[in-house]
Amino acid sequence: MTALVEATATAAPTRTRSLPLVDTTRAELRRIMRWPATWVLAGVWLTLNALFGYVFDWISYRTGETTGPADAGVQLGSLLPAAIPDRFADGMPMFGGAVVMILGALAVGAGYGWATWKTVFTQGPSRAASFGGTLVALLVLVAGLVLATVGLDLDQLRERDLIPFEAAIGAGVPGVTLGHALYPFSDFTVPASLSPAVATRLLRDELGFEGVALTDDLADPAITALSTVPDAAVEAVRAGADMLVISGSAGDQQAAYVAALQAVRSGRIPRARLDRAVGRILSVKRDYGLIR
Repeated sequence: MTALVEATATAAPTRTRSLPLVDTTRAELRRIMRWPATWVLAGVWLTLNALFGYVFDWISYRTGETTGPADAGVQLGSLLPAAIPDRFADGMPMFGGAVVMILGALAVGAGYGWATWKTVFTQGPSRAASFGGTLVALLVLVAGLVLATVGLDLDQLRERDLIPFEAAIGAGVPGVTLGHALYPFSDFTVPASLSPAVATRLLRDELGFEGVALTDDLADPAITALSTVPDAAVEAVRAGADMLVISGSAGDQQAAYVAALQAVRSGRIPRARLDRAVGRILSVKRDYGLIR
């Protein structure tokens, strides 16, 4: 009997102790992913993005009237199947940020009542590991959402998305629209329409486009969630856009004009940049017989 006990004790596997923060992070990730509130918020996020990124614009296009945030005069090109990924990507950062903030507040508030803190203080794990696990779990979720919703890197764009642009530019297309998607080469923080990396270095220097670069609507939530319309107008021209699309109120359009004018006078927008933009616009108008 003694030999049997000794043999069993010898053969018993030894457990490797992991770090408390790692254990609590795993536990928090499991809790959040199994939590009904997480999936409700995900559904709300997708629904809001669909409504504001596509449905309201589609209704406005069909009726010719203002619908919700969508002004009358929505262009068909922004509703075609090829434009749907960009339309959805435009609204992801704004609604996603709000949803993640709500999820974080719920995760911390619901998981750390007085009874939980009493257990943490008296029985362990340590306060830092317990609370830190929640924060790390939320950061992991945020990182996953960012990677899932932002645009491709430049090599991936060259392999796939830039192919039709190269063909269109080679065929002499007179204009290209700059969307509001986020890309890693702009640090995931600057929409493509306001990024020199896209509007100048990629479109002009690499692809050799000589026509008119138009912004997507600067009154879109993807822009107004991060900036005012006048500030976005200035940044778009500085980045390399030639024409600014603003579907908002006349006040927004006038404010954008005044901001761009002041930026030129102060030197924030170089005069040469403005001259190139005007020259491209006049050239296209001449080609289409709009001016002589």
